[in-house]
Amino acid sequence: MEAKLKNLVELPYEKFIEKLKDLADDPKINAILNSGRDDGYPDDEKIKFREGVINARKLIPMQKELLIDKSVKWGINGKNIKILKEKLKGRPIQIEGRPIVILNEKYIIDGHHRWAEAYAIDPNTRIIIYDMKKNITPIDAFKIIQLSIAAIKKKIPFSKSEGINLYDMSEKEIKEYISKYLDESVVNVFDKSFDDVVNYITSNLLELIKKNPPEPSAPERLYMPQPGKAEDFDKKLQKGEINYKEPFVKENLNKFDVFLIYK
Repeated sequence: MEAKLKNLVELPYEKFIEKLKDLADDPKINAILNSGRDDGYPDDEKIKFREGVINARKLIPMQKELLIDKSVKWGINGKNIKILKEKLKGRPIQIEGRPIVILNEKYIIDGHHRWAEAYAIDPNTRIIIYDMKKNITPIDAFKIIQLSIAAIKKKIPFSKSEGINLYDMSEKEIKEYISKYLDESVVNVFDKSFDDVVNYITSNLLELIKKNPPEPSAPERLYMPQPGKAEDFDKKLQKGEINYKEPFVKENLNKFDVFLIYK
C-alpha cells in the first residue's frame, strides 16, 4: 500500500488525478493519507498559509481556461456592484466571500475566475489572498491539496469546463461580449460613457491575455483542485496531518501496528 501511494504521487498530474479518483475511497489509502504525523516525521509535511493582499496583475494563472461567463460577466452585469464600489474606493476586495488561494505570492491555485473578474475591472485591483508558503512547484501544490481533499472527502470533486475561454477570444469578440452584458449600474459607478467603459474593460482583458497567460504546465480546468468543497483542507496541511511524501509509514513498525493502520 505504501508503494501504491509512492507511485501515485510520482505520476504526471492528469494521470495522478485519474488514479487518485479511483483510490480516494479506499480505507487503507485514506488511513495512510491521514497519518502524516504518524510516519516517524511528525513535522515534515507541515505547510504554512498566510492571509494577505496582492495586486491582480502580479499573479500567474495555473489553469488553461478562463471561462468568461464564470468570471468577467459577473463583474460587468451589476450582480457584484458592491465589490466594484469597494474597489473604486481603493479597498482590497474579496469576491464571493472567499480569498484567492495562491502559492508563494505568485501562482493562482484556486480562484481563477474571481481573479479574472477583478482584473477586468482594473489590473491593479488589490485582491485578498490566502498564500500557501512552501518551496514546491504549482503542480506539486495541486497534488498536495488534492490529497488533502481526498483525505477529507474520500473522493475528488471535479468542475466542468464548459463555455467560452477568454484566452481564445479576439478583441472584437471581447468588445461585443462586454457591450452585451455591461449593465448601466456599472457604467454609472465608473462615471464614464458606456463606450468608454466597454473600451476600458476590453483593454484590461487584452492585457490579461497578453501579460498573464497560463503557466505552460497548467492543466485543464477539469483537473483543478476544488478546496472550497473540502472544509479544513488547509488546517490539515498546516498541522502536517496529510501524508504526501516518503516515508508514508513509520519505519520498524511491528506487524500489529501495520494491521492497525491498514485495517
